Amino acid sequence: MPAARWVTVVRSGARAESLDGHGHGHRHGRGQRIRLGTLASGQGVHNGPDVLPLRHFVRNLSGQTLVMAAVELRAARPDAANVEKGKSE
Repeated sequence: MPAARWVTVVRSGARAESLDGHGHGHRHGRGQRIRLGTLASGQGVHNGPDVLPLRHFVRNLSGQTLVMAAVELRAARPDAANVEKGKSE
């Protein structure tokens, strides 16, 4: 199975930190910090295992509302091109 990749689109940005998702740290505001920074409104970020693990969480560090959407990028099936052209094997 290929490594997960996704795009994060920031609708309303804020200062935030990414923390690992191991255990139940996110319920108690704990976890190992992976990244710290500001997500800007309108920003799009390509993510993969080299950037962030699939299982992680983001904590808003500001008084602003942080709104994001994550879109998973899946690899096409090898026969997908044939299906799209109306061909089947």
